[in-house]
Amino acid sequence: GTVISEIPRAMTKEDIKRTVLDFKNASRVAHDAGFDGVQLQAGWVYLINQFLHETTNHRTDEYGGTIENRSSFLFEVLDGVLEVWPSQRIGGKTGPMINELGAFKAVDSTLAVSEYVYEKLGSYNLSHVLLMRQMADLTGTPIEALSGDAVIHHFRKCYLGSLIVNVGINAEHGAQLVSEGATDLVAFGRDYIANPDLVERIARGAALNSGRPEYYYGSSAVGYIDYPFLGQETSSHVSAEAQALVEPQTT
Repeated sequence: GTVISEIPRAMTKEDIKRTVLDFKNASRVAHDAGFDGVQLQAGWVYLINQFLHETTNHRTDEYGGTIENRSSFLFEVLDGVLEVWPSQRIGGKTGPMINELGAFKAVDSTLAVSEYVYEKLGSYNLSHVLLMRQMADLTGTPIEALSGDAVIHHFRKCYLGSLIVNVGINAEHGAQLVSEGATDLVAFGRDYIANPDLVERIARGAALNSGRPEYYYGSSAVGYIDYPFLGQETSSHVSAEAQALVEPQTT
């Protein structure tokens, strides 16, 4: 498991300036390496969302308090990356959905923050913004009304640029959302891990391999790159070599 080696502390303004430069420099490395574009992770439990989220942002300076202030870090990072990449090569991932655990629980301002961010991102002419559906049971939370596809329909009204959605969407569901204009694209994550030929499987209406999340974030290829392609033997998802990595042999 993760070992906490030091006590977290609030970033100083110098830390913030340096981190904005870190994002910019990382985007330059991706550019120089030949990437087609970059996506800013401004959601889930990561740093940018820690600024956006009221419960994790206790600052009293210009990066805390109001929604506009809490959003400043995100847009400073975006402006820095725009010095490296044209806007149509930059995407963002953000929204109200988090894991509803610990400090990362929806509060009364959660929806308003995301609405503000999406509306402001609309002026940037970005490649896309990626919106997650719910990742936890929202019953009794301030965003319960955004359960299921409701979050997609809500933010489609806030953001007129290219929208990508994911989480809990299969091919049929995704096709329906696109056909009704609720989204422009659908992203598949876990299904892509388990199906290296996912596009072909969807096109042919073939069954999908089931993922094995017990191996996610592991230290070997097991559960990541040992899934069969169409036409390969599927009676066992794990090769003998891969199995040996997770099951010690006895004599």
